[in-house]
Order: sequence, then structure tokens, then C-alpha cells
Amino acid sequence: MHIEFGSDWNTGFMEELAGKLKREIKDNIFSLPPEIGEGFSKKIDIDKDLRFIIHSYNLNEPMTANRKAALANVGLLTFRFLYYQKSDKSYLSNVQVLNDTIDVTDYFPPHTSICYVIVKIRLQKLLSILEIHPESKEFSAFTNDLNRPFIYQESMTPEMRGVLMELSEYKDMGHWKSCIAR
Repeated sequence: MHIEFGSDWNTGFMEELAGKLKREIKDNIFSLPPEIGEGFSKKIDIDKDLRFIIHSYNLNEPMTANRKAALANVGLLTFRFLYYQKSDKSYLSNVQVLNDTIDVTDYFPPHTSICYVIVKIRLQKLLSILEIHPESKEFSAFTNDLNRPFIYQESMTPEMRGVLMELSEYKDMGHWKSCIAR
């Protein structure tokens, strides 16, 4: 299965997958149909500038997800925390930070377990949370020439994988609200 989606705020993988499979998104949760596998996607809007999207799947068939770049940068950053494990127990885990002017393609082979947490945040919100001035040298990679594609990737530590796995199990919004309030 191939899913193509935009990198803007309003559309994404969950909406495109639900549309392709003619499935409903209810209470910001999409459940994977049994013929494809098992699992869910959950969108959590913290506020108008910060969103979490949790994907937790066990796939029966291969899937390709192609995120298309925005035509112009609108100051949206995406943090992607990805862990997937194949049936032979080999795995891939990484963290990526990217802006909205870069295409990204992910391929998930059949019989793969996926834990994938996306954090979308507008640049001004991130700067505000971190109390960083937009002109600071620490943040220049994000603020200079925003129309240039940007991606940064690192391996995920075992501790980060543990947190990711735990987060991917929470389908209930109440638990998320209590975690965020801390």
C-alpha cells in the first residue's frame, strides 16, 4: 500500500490512510482494518501550534508513506520518533527533526511492528517554549533560510525507545492530558 500526504498542518498520514481505506476517524482516532493489520493512529492537539500524532501498528502487508514537501515554508517543524521491528526481531529506531520543505519516504515491510510518534510544532511556539530568541545562534539552522530543506537525524537511545513504546500504548486522551500537565 502506498500513502502520499502533505506536510502542512491540516493534512497528514492518518487522514490520507483513512480516506484510502474508506475508514472513519472518530474522536481523532483511526483504527487499522484487520486485513491490513492491527493498531491505531491518534491525533492530540495540545493547542493551535502543537500537535502529537501517535501511530502504533502491526502490519500484515508492506506500506510506503510519502510525505510531500510544502511549496513554501510556513514555519512548521516536525519531530519524528520512529521505532519499528521486523518479524526477524531486527529493528530500526531514530529521531528526526525536519522542516516542511523536504520530502520524506518511509517503507515498512510486511509483518512489522511500528511505534511512531510525530510532534508538529510551529517554530514560534517552539522558540517561546524554549525561551530562545529567533536570532540566537543555537537555533540558526531552523531560522536561517527557512525555505531550504532541513533534516537532522540521530539514533534513538534505549531509554527513548522505552518512552516511545509507552507513549504508543496510550489511546486514552485523559492519560495524555495528565502526562502533559506535569
